[in-house]
Amino acid sequence: MDSGKAFNNQTREQCDGEIFRMFCTSGLYFNVARNPHYRNSFVRASQIPGYVPPGYNALRITLLQKERKNLEVHLQPLKDSWKHKGVSICSDGWSNPHRRPILNLIAANESGPKC
Repeated sequence: MDSGKAFNNQTREQCDGEIFRMFCTSGLYFNVARNPHYRNSFVRASQIPGYVPPGYNALRITLLQKERKNLEVHLQPLKDSWKHKGVSICSDGWSNPHRRPILNLIAANESGPKC
């Protein structure tokens, strides 16, 4: 094996180890690796030299707000149909192990449920 391939394999193993430790130390389920967005994010990041992933505040504020706006745009046609087709609001509630309430709301009409 030439030294270039050996270095590449060593670098890949180190990167895989970091990803594994991220899963373990964050309590992430291994099923996250089956999420297509997981793989796509790494493929895209590898194509941007010097890319640094978003930090804590970017994730919890900026990107969260941006994605919420994106979802609102995609849901608007469905919400507009509620005036003509009607809508039913379904709810379910329970508590987590710390006895904090969890509430699930679903809006449903003939187009199907939307959480």
